[in-house]
Amino acid sequence: MNIREWCRDIIRRPDRVAIPIMTHPGIEEMPYTVRQAITDGSIHAQAIKNLASRYPTHAASVIMDLTVEAEAFGADILFPEDEIATVSGHCLSSPSDIRNLRVPSLSGGRIQEYLKASVIAHRDISDRPVFAGCIGPFSLAGRLYDMSDMMMLICSDPQSAHELLEKATTFILRYVAALKATGVEGVLMAEPAAGLLSDADCTTFSSEYIRRIVEKLQDDNFIIILHNCGNTGHCTPAMVKTGAAALHLGNKCDLAEIAASVPYDILVMGNLDPVSVFKQMTPRGVYDATTEAAIIDDGTLSDNYDGSNLTIKRGTASYDNKNVGDNKPVTFAGFELDGSAKDNYTLTEQPADTRANITAKTITMSGAAIAEKVYDGTKTASLSGTRTLNGVETGDTVSLSDGTVEFEDKNAGTGKRVNVTGDFTLT
Repeated sequence: MNIREWCRDIIRRPDRVAIPIMTHPGIEEMPYTVRQAITDGSIHAQAIKNLASRYPTHAASVIMDLTVEAEAFGADILFPEDEIATVSGHCLSSPSDIRNLRVPSLSGGRIQEYLKASVIAHRDISDRPVFAGCIGPFSLAGRLYDMSDMMMLICSDPQSAHELLEKATTFILRYVAALKATGVEGVLMAEPAAGLLSDADCTTFSSEYIRRIVEKLQDDNFIIILHNCGNTGHCTPAMVKTGAAALHLGNKCDLAEIAASVPYDILVMGNLDPVSVFKQMTPRGVYDATTEAAIIDDGTLSDNYDGSNLTIKRGTASYDNKNVGDNKPVTFAGFELDGSAKDNYTLTEQPADTRANITAKTITMSGAAIAEKVYDGTKTASLSGTRTLNGVETGDTVSLSDGTVEFEDKNAGTGKRVNVTGDFTLT
């Protein structure tokens, strides 16, 4: 799969796609605990496959476990039966500990089990990309040295901080290269601790290291998705400098604003607030939160006498519903004036309602097979197997009406070509 083209297709779409990172709900549907899933690659992969077969997500992802790499370095890990694992304490206490720290091989801890999960998931999920996961270098350093101490170290002894980041990056590069070798289409690199830094420090102590990994491994068939849920918008420029093909942000960010501020070819991904939206909203509220339209042009202000000192703070746009159609009504809300001269003006109205298109999504069918038959003098063929539609959005009901098929000729034989003579249709 050309995963860069997959990114470009999403960027060009007028609607949004869903890529939930929800492996733990998949575990809950199995007779296993969280601890069993994060220590056994086969169980881990089964949870991913169960979710992929049940939900038409745009991509599948492995468990985001930010203790795996720290464990490989020797950190103590707590394993509750039905909760995420956590790092207990920290294994480095001084710059001398950093100097003596050895970069581990990929044979330690649970690294091999996570590689196994990626191998199986990629092998068995063929209708969408599969993304593995790893931690970012600054977040890993914080787990090894203690996050508060790491924040002080970058000020008091930046040389030691860089030495630790070099070792963390060396290991992560090896690990991500091994993940790439499993066949997965990319990796979600979680670097939440970098959100604690200023944009300049984020560049120095995080992005420069991630950029080296991106330059080594990212290509048309494998991308780095950089996740930083600690970023509230202040360190987005530093994230862009990594060269990652996609940026994944937390629900505190204005995604429309960030999408407008980054290069057009970077895929911007983010979260709906899991508490205020998914837990506290009504089903209609969740629906409304997912029918917002993507704004690609903020328009211009009339009677602007202050040039770049008067700008538009982007609001939101929503289609009238989620369904396919041409010239669909789109309503704007929440646009405001911004810039140093904004107090000299009043925005009297929101942008005029406009219209845009939602195009039909391409889905695929799997599971179709042709029944063998005894020679009967005709080319007639019969379908067998269970046909499955892949890519149908959650909540939509779509059925398949079978077309007609026939053998290329009436004669007995093995491996015979079968032609579709009547279209398969959706109902």
